[in-house]
Amino acid sequence: MAKTIVIVTCLVAFIVAVLVADVVAQTPTPSPCTTTPPPDLQQNCAGAYLGFNPSAQCCSVLKREERCLCTYASNPDYAIFVNSDTSKRIAAKCNITLTC
Repeated sequence: MAKTIVIVTCLVAFIVAVLVADVVAQTPTPSPCTTTPPPDLQQNCAGAYLGFNPSAQCCSVLKREERCLCTYASNPDYAIFVNSDTSKRIAAKCNITLTC
């Protein structure tokens, strides 16, 4: 009886370990930052640059790209947008701190 409990416990532990390993293996790794913002960032936040409050979709894309914003700022073609007062206002409304 005790031997059966030990075997079942080991089997359950093994199954749990396999399931956890599978979940970890499926966790997507973030793509590397490029110096060019993705088109959906520009599309979803266009209204915010015109003075409207950022949409939920705009904030969602900004949060997804948050770790790359300073990389975009290093590109002279986009630095003016990332470092602008408008961008800081949009970021603040989306609860993102620009620290570039």
